[in-house]
Amino acid sequence: MFTVALTGDVGAGKSTLLSMFARLGARTVSADLVAKGLWEDPRVRGAFADRWGSVPINPDGTLDVVTISRRVFSDEGEYRFLCAVLHPLTWEVLQGMVGQDGIWVLEVPLLFESGVPHWIDGTLFLGCPPQVRLSRVMVRGWDQRELESRERWLMRSEDKRRMADWVIDNQGSMEDLWGSALRIYQEMRLLNSVVLGNVTFPSAHEALEFSRRMVESKLAACCRVRGVDSVYRWEGEVYSEPEAELAFKTVEGAIPAIMDLLGSHPYEMPALYFERPHRMGIQLRRWVVQSCSS
Repeated sequence: MFTVALTGDVGAGKSTLLSMFARLGARTVSADLVAKGLWEDPRVRGAFADRWGSVPINPDGTLDVVTISRRVFSDEGEYRFLCAVLHPLTWEVLQGMVGQDGIWVLEVPLLFESGVPHWIDGTLFLGCPPQVRLSRVMVRGWDQRELESRERWLMRSEDKRRMADWVIDNQGSMEDLWGSALRIYQEMRLLNSVVLGNVTFPSAHEALEFSRRMVESKLAACCRVRGVDSVYRWEGEVYSEPEAELAFKTVEGAIPAIMDLLGSHPYEMPALYFERPHRMGIQLRRWVVQSCSS
């Protein structure tokens, strides 16, 4: 599993980019849709009813988004209150939606403002010049004043650019944006292929020799050997003896070659296994991929 949070300027084209990642094969979720659904949560309704006296409702019984937006984007106190109520619950729902496999891209407009949680693997910022963004949001019926009101309490774009792992400037054609999405998605797939391997040997000398062969052949980025005391059952008998544990970082594409190399292992049935890293930084993942590239 590899999870990327997508954010960007208002009107930069985040939803369009999210749909492109979906076409490429990513599993996608919109935090805005999650937050909208949370208004049906009694905790949310109760919090705003206590503060406002009642929650604005349209004659047909639906949520009066226009009135709510006007209130929270004209008063910083109301804006901060809304964020304090909705952001933690939105992240809670998003984390529950993300599965164990595949690449996930979450569109989170207030990503850096709300704080990036530990389970997010990477961040992507989508930027766009103000005049281009204004022309786009005018389709929503917004004017310059409305755009400014939506952005007045956000972090500066340059700060979010600096904090993001990837940055796209969306001021060209749809083809340009698609090309950027494809390039980043291809890297996401490579980064998602990073795995941690583990196997034991009778001695540290044999483990170190195997380590050198893997690293020299670009089958592993790095290896760590340590002594362990093992207790195991073999052919009906229980044994206890010292072994050497070899832990290494590699990519999925190298596994077949590692299995072939393991044919020279002194054990009849080597205890080799692989697992995905729970939390590994982008730079470390990039180093592993580069180190295992022929």
